[in-house]
Amino acid sequence: LEGGVSPVQAGSMYLGFLVGVSTSICAPRIISTLGGENRAFITGLCVLLVSAAAFFSPNPWHLFLALFPFCAGFFLVQTVGPTFVNARAKEHRGIVNGLYISFYYAGGALGSFVPGLVYNALGWEVFIGLLMAMLVLAGFFAFNLCKKS
Repeated sequence: LEGGVSPVQAGSMYLGFLVGVSTSICAPRIISTLGGENRAFITGLCVLLVSAAAFFSPNPWHLFLALFPFCAGFFLVQTVGPTFVNARAKEHRGIVNGLYISFYYAGGALGSFVPGLVYNALGWEVFIGLLMAMLVLAGFFAFNLCKKS
């Protein structure tokens, strides 16, 4: 593989998925420990942001180690997200939930394609910078929604 990474090393990157699944299973305890869904959601975004910053490192071990908190933050946000959104819907909860799911899957579809275009056109550092900018923007909106509720 490119960069001298063996198939075993590349495959071990998927160990982060186990951390994510564990985070989802432990989400009720995490929510309780942090004092509610709002704090859990914001904490998940912060964990994503901090771990994404480690992706600027040229050291493959830093990238590997950063995947674990990144997956934990991602799965926490995805687990708490529906509750976070639905709790703010005063009416038309079914529509709000449907929109959430639609945006979730549309984001997944675009998120499997567009990042590759950004990476190919602009490089790794710009890609990670844009990812971090989107996380900051999501955090800004989430924080302001938490203040209003």
